[in-house]
Amino acid sequence: MINLLWQFNLDKGVFTYAEAMLYASYKKGVWRIPTIDELAYTLDSGEDCVDMESRALPFFKPMFGIDWFWSSTPSIYTPNEMMIMNYRTGRALSNSVYNRVRLCCVRDV
Repeated sequence: MINLLWQFNLDKGVFTYAEAMLYASYKKGVWRIPTIDELAYTLDSGEDCVDMESRALPFFKPMFGIDWFWSSTPSIYTPNEMMIMNYRTGRALSNSVYNRVRLCCVRDV
């Protein structure tokens, strides 16, 4: 999981899941919505995330500590739900694809 490039300049908006997928697909490069495991890794690891200029970033927890973020992991409970993660608490839960949530895109390097 350390071979990931995380979006540094986050859009201030919130997105439905369909809007989040569209947003990621329009970014230059091969960006995508991270999995719930990739989001959790940023909280649990001793590794720094790296931005596009290869500067070390702090972990997401202090950087984005107040928001929920989309993952690309489907809910095991409902077909119209995806998993989201809160960086203040580390809590993950199932969320309707029609609700609006923050997004941080990722790509493989």
